Amino acid sequence: MGLEILDHVEIRATFPLIGPNYPRGSHGTLREIVVRPYRIFYDTFEDRSSVEILHVWHGAREEPKFHNQVP
Repeated sequence: MGLEILDHVEIRATFPLIGPNYPRGSHGTLREIVVRPYRIFYDTFEDRSSVEILHVWHGAREEPKFHNQVP
């Protein structure tokens, strides 16, 4: 499972906007990908051409809370 998660994360280095926007995120660039049963939340930074992984979250858990998240 760990290698599958890493494969999906590495793809984001080349194609950072491939994941859909996460609607409950703190701002518009927060995105999510699903690698069952995990959800990977990440942010993109066009000015730095980088991606930051915020959480690898098991899908059975409640929704994660992000800093500055709108209720």
